This record gives sequence, C-alpha cells and structure tokens, in this order.
Amino acid sequence: MKIPTFSTFLREFGDRPFPWKITQDTYPHIQARFDPPLEHGEEPYHYVVTMWIIEWTKVTPGRPAPPPTPTVWEFGFGLVRPKTTTHSTVGASLRNDGYHYEGIVGNIAHAHAVISTVANIFRAFLQRRQPLEVVFTAKDPSRQRLYRRLASRVASVLPGYVGREAPTGTYRVRQVPR
Repeated sequence: MKIPTFSTFLREFGDRPFPWKITQDTYPHIQARFDPPLEHGEEPYHYVVTMWIIEWTKVTPGRPAPPPTPTVWEFGFGLVRPKTTTHSTVGASLRNDGYHYEGIVGNIAHAHAVISTVANIFRAFLQRRQPLEVVFTAKDPSRQRLYRRLASRVASVLPGYVGREAPTGTYRVRQVPR
C-alpha cells in the first residue's frame, strides 16, 4: 500500500472529514468534538477542537469608550481518551473532568480524515466568530510542519484571511482589512 504524501493530504483538505458537532458555544470559547471509527479492540477516544479569546481591546479607565472586544483568539485540538487511572502518569496530563488529553496521535489510518475534519472545524469557527486574528502554536516538529502549511494555504481556502508564521512554532491567521 502506497502512503499518500503530506502534500496530497493538503491538496485534498476538506474532502473527507468526519462528522462533528459543536459541544460548547459561549462567547469567549467555542469547542467541537468528533469521533473517528474505532478498530476492533481499540480503546475509545475522540478529538476536541477549541478556539478561545486570549486578547481584548484595551480600555482606559475613566475614558468613555465602547466595551472591550476580542482581538486575538487561540486555536487548538487534541486527542482525548477516557481516564483509566486516578494518578498522574509520565507524559500524560490528567484532569478532573474524567479525561486525559494527549497530542494528535491516534490511528494513523485516520490521519487524513482527522486533519480534514480539524480544517473544516477551523473554517466553521472563523465563519461563526469572524475573529480579527487567530494564533496557534506547536512544539512538535511534525505539527509545526502541518501548521506552517495550513498558515500558508489560508488565503486560498478562507477568503478575507491571510496566514503567516511568526516566531518558530507560532502561526497567525489574520483578517484582511476591508
């Protein structure tokens, strides 16, 4: 079996996403979830995709001004497994909500559909919130390559936005002034 190249994945972005749904929609935060099909005997997991406000317009105390509005949002996603232990394990961060959050690793057979789904959710979040700017970061070199390619392709798939790499590992998608 020939494995498709990363360039092929990007050319076909959006072609075959998994079904997803928005699970939280408050003004400072929006979150979606999707569940890839499980292989026989595979431990259950799902993905969470989220975008939240990290910067607001500045307001000077004592000066009349409109209320603060969001200027920068942060975007991220990760694989989530039900928590199977009550103590911390090496390389895993356990939280009190009953889940343990990992990176983007999952069944590699679903890699294209996972990235396609995340890209579709990102597009939907931008259309829904119309943020001035979105930032996303990556420490892992493979995720940095993915985000670099995503940022470079934003203008072709999201009219009104441009993407760029800021310092290594940080990527910004900004609304083009009208």
